[in-house]
Amino acid sequence: MRCKGVISDWNDERGFGFIQPAEGGARVFLHIKAIRDRTVRPINGKRVTYELGRDDRGRPRAESVRDSLAPTAPARQPGMKPHLALAAIASALFLAGVALLAFTDYLTSIVAICYWSASFIAFCLYWLDKVAAERDIRRTQESTLQMLALAGGWPGAWAAQQLFRHKTRKASFQTVFWFCVGLNCLALIVVLWLGGDPVAALANLRQ
Repeated sequence: MRCKGVISDWNDERGFGFIQPAEGGARVFLHIKAIRDRTVRPINGKRVTYELGRDDRGRPRAESVRDSLAPTAPARQPGMKPHLALAAIASALFLAGVALLAFTDYLTSIVAICYWSASFIAFCLYWLDKVAAERDIRRTQESTLQMLALAGGWPGAWAAQQLFRHKTRKASFQTVFWFCVGLNCLALIVVLWLGGDPVAALANLRQ
């Protein structure tokens, strides 16, 4: 038998909250994995239906959660989400472009290596931070993530944000992130304009 309730105290970073049953009584724990329709993001005040289950300790938890206005039949799952597709394609094209510039000697190879390495590290750190947020353990500092973006890891960071749905709803973080992306791209343009060697470009700027 399905129950009805309203989502409350939802923590989007950690991916869990509670459901206040419509018939009253104690709140029921809700984890993001219990949402049947992953295209519907849980928010406070959303009316849902759910099945009442139990965790390993016998505590009540919500299972098979659906929007109360959604049809009972499971909707057909869409393909890759537009934001994820854009981030994945744009990041891949940018990294491929950097590699091509290095291959054709328009850019020193060390720059391309830095972009690819920083992107890989950023992707891994976003994944680890997402896991840490869900498990409520030590997190990666936001300043570290932003510095990686500034250093050239923003393609991997952008793809990870969309894939893991992490840091995408925090406006202050996104503002700083895209500012770092802009600065990094501006620095790359300057380096290309001055010959493709960042060391030589820095020396020319100091003159």
